[in-house]
Amino acid sequence: MFPIEAKVSWLMSLDGNWNLELLCNCFTENEVALILSIPIPNYHIKDKLIWHFSRNGVYTVKSGYWAT
Repeated sequence: MFPIEAKVSWLMSLDGNWNLELLCNCFTENEVALILSIPIPNYHIKDKLIWHFSRNGVYTVKSGYWAT
């Protein structure tokens, strides 16, 4: 489906809204409904990968060990 480095912005159209056709091709009907319920902010924030098992968002072997 998507590579591990997939970004939310890939699911959006050029006008800044959700790309409904792409969402419907990649997710179930229930998942699409949940995604569409997520508001899109009016300001642009650059996507970045974060690791939510560490306080600073950066993956370390130690944080990976503690996440298991």
